[in-house]
Amino acid sequence: MIAHDFRAPMVNLKGFAKELSYSLAELQEILADEELLLPETVAGKVEGLMVNEVMDSLAFINSSVDRLDRMIDALLKLSRIGKREVSYCEVDIAELVNNIVRTLQHQIDHNAISLHIGVLPRVVTDPLVMEQIFGNLIDNAIKFIDPDRPGLIEINSVDRGDQYLFSLQDNGRGIDPKDHEKIFEVFRRAGRQDIPGEGMGLAYVRTMVRLLGGRVWCSSEPGVGTRMEFTVPKRPVERLAKEDSNLATEKQ
Repeated sequence: MIAHDFRAPMVNLKGFAKELSYSLAELQEILADEELLLPETVAGKVEGLMVNEVMDSLAFINSSVDRLDRMIDALLKLSRIGKREVSYCEVDIAELVNNIVRTLQHQIDHNAISLHIGVLPRVVTDPLVMEQIFGNLIDNAIKFIDPDRPGLIEINSVDRGDQYLFSLQDNGRGIDPKDHEKIFEVFRRAGRQDIPGEGMGLAYVRTMVRLLGGRVWCSSEPGVGTRMEFTVPKRPVERLAKEDSNLATEKQ
């Protein structure tokens, strides 16, 4: 509902900006008419206002509306992720990660990154959700690699009894400690803003990890690198909820 209400004025802004651009083009044609003799100083000033002021303002309006549209799409995607039905099956995480790496091989080679994948388990989980989690984390590690030294990314897991702990360590730019929680928030980014993006990738990751019943966190140091870690329960959360309900009934 919010997305719909936001898009209505956005459409108006975009439409009227286009009308203004049409009117501006017609005005330029009128001013270009040789029969319309304006003093040179006046003609130059009018042309400058139209080109430098009005056209630049219209471009700014259009880019701002486009950005707002992308932000609304991002919020809708986040909302859909949070309401997504989880579909469980046994997933070979090693195979899943290797498939993701193959799709990113060009970027890995281009940045001369060494990528090491440790022993990864088979887990009863949602394959699509896990693919999106690992895909976002690996993509981030590649994007924010430090060009001043050879890149290194390591992916590992630890069996913690009732859950698996997955980690992705890189030697990239690193993140200031004060921003370790901030980076998981909606539309929040940290460090230099020289990489395109809306600041939603890790918000998606946190939502998806929570959807599986786990949690995600970050440890990082600027100039050293970043370690992203997340947990995934060995038993699906829907099964855990059902078992808890049955146990409660038995106690009654």
